[in-house]
Amino acid sequence: MKLFLAMSLCLALASTAFADVFASPLTAERSKDLTQVLSAMQSQKYVRGKFKQVRTVKKINRDFVSTGAFTIADTLGILWNMEKPFPNLTAITRDKMLQKNASGAVSKMDMKDNVVFSQVSQTIQGIFLGNKQMLEERFQIFFEMGKGGVWTIGLVPKENVIKKQISSVVLSGHKWLEKVTLTDGDGNPILYEFSEVAGGITLTPEESALLR
Repeated sequence: MKLFLAMSLCLALASTAFADVFASPLTAERSKDLTQVLSAMQSQKYVRGKFKQVRTVKKINRDFVSTGAFTIADTLGILWNMEKPFPNLTAITRDKMLQKNASGAVSKMDMKDNVVFSQVSQTIQGIFLGNKQMLEERFQIFFEMGKGGVWTIGLVPKENVIKKQISSVVLSGHKWLEKVTLTDGDGNPILYEFSEVAGGITLTPEESALLR
């Protein structure tokens, strides 16, 4: 499970932005701004870009860095195409998680076979897709709108089954989601930084097949 989380989201950011946003519970006054932010995240049916992931394991005081490309496809799911340190393609949908390694070997997990995995997977999809209803149902929400339209969202899971895997999430961005920091159940932060993000695209035949 933790390998999945590592596959699927600056400790300076963790130590400063975390503290700030979690001091700002979502209020009725700020709810309109949050809705606008999440609506902007959902405004494009398909989005593609590059990612950098930094996973920190505190016990051994070490960072693990990976880079690659991602595709977010509206209600279909997420494609996570890791290029370095080794190729690994992952497709996450409502019904399954499929992985293809560098040798071309494919493994598949059906969500119906693992209820906990399914809940965590759906939660992560909801975070990246800006699903307001899901976020409100599953998280205590914190929110800050900064100067120039820069925003930060803090999430703390309500359900124990999610808390064991994800203790908190911080999202930040401007026009689009730029950073996500997932802290796992052991307190290890996983930072995702996004770049070259573009909407208004179409899925390739391979992407469509993986998400169907």
